[in-house]
Amino acid sequence: MKKRQTIITGLLTSCILAISILSGCEKNVKSDDIQNAESTNQNLNQKLNVYTECYNLTKNLDDAIERYEYWVKDMQQGPTGNERSIGGLYFSGDLKKTYACKDDIDKLAAIAPITDLDNAATEFANNFVAASKIANELSIYYSQKDYKDDGFKKGKALHKTLVSAAILYNKSANVLSDKISVANDLRQLDRLIKVEKEEGRGDTYYRLSIMTQSKQLIRLLVQDDFSINEVKELLDKYSQIINEAVNYYESPNYKTISTWRFFIDAAQRFNNSAKERFRSIRDNKVLRTDKITEGSLANLQERYNTIVHFFNH
Repeated sequence: MKKRQTIITGLLTSCILAISILSGCEKNVKSDDIQNAESTNQNLNQKLNVYTECYNLTKNLDDAIERYEYWVKDMQQGPTGNERSIGGLYFSGDLKKTYACKDDIDKLAAIAPITDLDNAATEFANNFVAASKIANELSIYYSQKDYKDDGFKKGKALHKTLVSAAILYNKSANVLSDKISVANDLRQLDRLIKVEKEEGRGDTYYRLSIMTQSKQLIRLLVQDDFSINEVKELLDKYSQIINEAVNYYESPNYKTISTWRFFIDAAQRFNNSAKERFRSIRDNKVLRTDKITEGSLANLQERYNTIVHFFNH
């Protein structure tokens, strides 16, 4: 029951709608349109930020489920009471924050226009609360070793409830992750077009472009059945934008002191890892799974996280 990676909040950058106001009686009509558009955009920004923050609160629950799966060898049967080591869940999530997140999501998801993103967030919130409640109950049960008093009766009785709740939670979390990613991609594309139009291809453009393309690549490369042609095209574009950025930053005309070199180095290292990951799938080559091996998923994720770090700093 694996959930996807934490969503990077650093990419939740607001897009500004640039709409010209015409004169005359048409001006009032356009003004209303602008206000509605700006209000809708602000609502979307707020929704995405809250939905992402709540999604990123789930690590304690994920860890608890993973610990439980580790010592319960047969998840269909559940615990028997004869395990050599009873590990419990060690759930440390804050149920108050979980409930607060659900309340925030319910309020925002009810604001029009209601979209698939809002529906996905609502379903996620319900399942997140349900799974957290049962995980917390079982965590207390195992931490207090109450199974020694009831002969594992409660542990066995609640096993299927936990598994069912975890499956629904995991599924809804991945759906919400996809919806947030799609919405963010559209906002980033809009902003990228706006930046290029108003500022040209400069520091902001290259940093945003590289970050956006990095995100597109890792989303595909973590899959084992990605499209070879699609990834090859993205890798070619990625290499090209990195080369453009290097030429821009190394130009005598570039005077700004920044951390661009760290960011570019991180992008180049991620590019190398992405290419090795691509080749391993294309050529059916098995790579080691450690972080050191270039092209492994662990190596790819670590290098992506480094890009995010320098993008945000």
